[in-house]
Amino acid sequence: MPRPRLSLTGLALVGLAGATLAACGTQLQTAEETVSEGTAFQKALYAGYMALAKSEYDNGDYRDSDVFAERAIRAAKGEAVVPEPVARRKLTDDGARGLLTHSRARLVATFETGAAERTPDKAARAQTLYDCWMEEQEENRQPGEIAACRDGLLALLGDLESDAAKVAEAEAREIERLAKASGAFYEPPVLPAPVKTEGPTALGTYIVFFELNKARLTAETKQILMEVVRAAKDATDLRIRATGHTDMTGKAGANRKLAKKRAEAVVQYLIDNGVDAVRVGVDSRGEAEPLIPTGDGVAEVQNRRVEIRFEPIPKVDEVPLASL
Repeated sequence: MPRPRLSLTGLALVGLAGATLAACGTQLQTAEETVSEGTAFQKALYAGYMALAKSEYDNGDYRDSDVFAERAIRAAKGEAVVPEPVARRKLTDDGARGLLTHSRARLVATFETGAAERTPDKAARAQTLYDCWMEEQEENRQPGEIAACRDGLLALLGDLESDAAKVAEAEAREIERLAKASGAFYEPPVLPAPVKTEGPTALGTYIVFFELNKARLTAETKQILMEVVRAAKDATDLRIRATGHTDMTGKAGANRKLAKKRAEAVVQYLIDNGVDAVRVGVDSRGEAEPLIPTGDGVAEVQNRRVEIRFEPIPKVDEVPLASL
């Protein structure tokens, strides 16, 4: 049943405090009335976010109930809903922030392998557990709730990565079988390992991936970059550095140029969407710092990336360099 809204009579009875509460928590009824469409993954996301929205509403946290309800509505409409970036929450525990950053990178990497299509219920459960952990960690009042969301996510991440490894192994065996049957030369590929990230910055690290030999921004990439734009508006005292990378295909010199083009494409998108050009910078590492170490000539999607980090703005005599 739709959740009843507070009436004007009820507001009069509870006074100003009640009026303040009534301004929040209104998205839940809208979400309940929204017909879930889209893929199996999006339908599973809708169900998961609805459960979180109802739980927060029942506990009196109307602000977070609205957050989860709005994500449920977007999923129900078939929109892309990515795991919430670490920068969107005010986290005071540096250790938890680092683990959340690493876990988000692992989760996004499993989606890159097709986990949302292969096991939609499991993938959606992992994403909603991650967002649950983020919300509970920001409040940092209920250790049991934090542990339940965190441990549930980490267990599912292990399952998703194991599933991806099995699929990769099966594909490699089939390629080997076909190659041997045709008499073609076959070199076993290097299977990807779970994603690893460097230490988190103040607002965490965003990673976007690219197609082979291209610097084109995909629709999914633009979704993530819009999260960076929103984070930038909340962190005006920090600058943004986009560092481009490539996989091990092609020559080193060409890869440095390609990596720079990828970083420039990311920076241009941020500028086009309102980020001050003075705050952004570009760097290129080419093939020198692979996320997944591979042999030369191996096309590895997780190495074709741009990492976006928030950094302190340098100061001269205590005046931010950007203001000079």
